[in-house]
Amino acid sequence: MTSGIKFLFLILIFLLNGTGVTCQPAAESLVKSDFVNPPPTVKIHTWWHWVDGAISKDGISKDLESMHLQGISQATIVSVGLFNGKDFGIPRVPINSPEWNSMFRWALLEANRLGITIGIENCDGWSSSGGPWITPEMSMKQYVWTKTVVEGGKPIRLPLKQPMAKLNFYRDVAVVACKTNSTNNSFLKANPKITVNDSIGGGILSDGDPVSGFDMRRGDFITLNFNHEFSAGKLAIYIRRPFMWRNMAIFNSEFALSVSDDGRNYKKAQDFEIIGLNKLEIISLTNLKSRFYKIQLCDFSNVDPQYEFTVSEVELLGESDHPTYSSGIPSLLEKTASLKTLEKGSFDAMETTTSEKFIPNETLMNLQTQKARYKSMRVPHGSII
Repeated sequence: MTSGIKFLFLILIFLLNGTGVTCQPAAESLVKSDFVNPPPTVKIHTWWHWVDGAISKDGISKDLESMHLQGISQATIVSVGLFNGKDFGIPRVPINSPEWNSMFRWALLEANRLGITIGIENCDGWSSSGGPWITPEMSMKQYVWTKTVVEGGKPIRLPLKQPMAKLNFYRDVAVVACKTNSTNNSFLKANPKITVNDSIGGGILSDGDPVSGFDMRRGDFITLNFNHEFSAGKLAIYIRRPFMWRNMAIFNSEFALSVSDDGRNYKKAQDFEIIGLNKLEIISLTNLKSRFYKIQLCDFSNVDPQYEFTVSEVELLGESDHPTYSSGIPSLLEKTASLKTLEKGSFDAMETTTSEKFIPNETLMNLQTQKARYKSMRVPHGSII
């Protein structure tokens, strides 16, 4: 597992160097020249999804040529079905049919022409990708983090909170520090005690990471207990599902916010509804002031119930406060992938103003071109990248 995480981290450093950003080596064994001009032993590997049998020889060639342009030298074909056989404008090619085998042979010939190594899963879909023999350290990983704001300009010794860990597995990758004019909002300064269902510590609900959170069921609740009366003009809440087959943009969830003076007897203050998933919602409140707050999940859409419903961030804020997690991009997956589907929101409620079913080639970034263009660029010390 440790080597896997380091591999991802090294890719990030390589990409930053490719655009002229200078980085300190993470260890003495790393050689700076290998990042500027990676040797042939360094490979970039990607998954290559063949979706719903919508494949053609022309499309295969263009995919591989694009990979080659970006420096990708290994690709694993993953045959998946996502859109129930919708018309993509070309005939469907069922897996393991004579036509599919012909396409696969063409992919191998084209990959060989471009110097790309091809791998393939041993089945259609994800059937053999997991099992009890796959322990947490061998399974797929994701980056998680916590966000801490400190006063700079002096030496600081501060234990940082450990980010969320699934199945009790976690490994440190890096500590990243950057200058900012932001300060802790009033919620973090008040340091309330956060619990889930009055029994589970909920500190990760204000860690600035929308991936960490708690799986919630109907009737579950989150309590925020302050040492003194706290004034709240708005509520920041982030709810998510990592995946759905249905449209996330129309997913509905209902909550009730209650307040209490003694932490035992609560009075409902406000109901609110959220449409969509995987984006930060700011709910206006009627200038509440109390020591104890409770947020209860009343109901949510009964679609794709096999996927968990997670509350990731919860903060009560003053009118001028900013949430600990904030982004100019509403949907988290938009930060890590560029894709368009026939149904907007099929993956992550992405907004789009175009009817195009593909990404024009001219909008793709050519890292080599960027490297040549910005070879003298340097990022100011303390900037956020």
